[in-house]
Amino acid sequence: MKECLLALVTFLSSNFIQNIILLSSAGITIIIFHRKLTIKKRTAIITLCLQIKSMKKNFENVKLLVEDEGFDIKEMLKAVKIINENSWENYRSLLTKEFSKEEIILINDFYEKAIAANELIEDYHRTIIDTYESFYIKNLSTPINELPDTLPYIRSSTIHKEALNECCIKALNLYEYMPLEKMKRFTK
Repeated sequence: MKECLLALVTFLSSNFIQNIILLSSAGITIIIFHRKLTIKKRTAIITLCLQIKSMKKNFENVKLLVEDEGFDIKEMLKAVKIINENSWENYRSLLTKEFSKEEIILINDFYEKAIAANELIEDYHRTIIDTYESFYIKNLSTPINELPDTLPYIRSSTIHKEALNECCIKALNLYEYMPLEKMKRFTK
């Protein structure tokens, strides 16, 4: 009996069993890392899909506001940003292996249009507010609630409106080619 216990202790203290324990620990660590990475990619793709669809709706809403002939200033001041947080910027490095070069360029372009549209909306808002302040408040001392719905002709706001309309059209065209179906396959 003593000899069996001694043989068992010798076997357990040998390099062979230590190597088996080390390899099994490394294997389990790799499996855990791979699962966490898969979950992170899945979360990133779901976030991107939802954000891209939301951006499309925002582009459509802004396009409806700016494609009319007249200015609806109150509605334009309510215009939401196309994008609040750039999720593509956060997850791009994680997902580059999942998409082809053309798909990455397409997604980059779509997000660039959203950022450009945000800047145009902010510029447009500043232009309207500056015009109200300079023309009405300083010159006529008219209270804000009595301001008319239309501004006097402002060349810069027309340029903003046309640029914003063009940006929305290009983004909606890009949306048609977005790899959303491919993204959906990753979430299963």
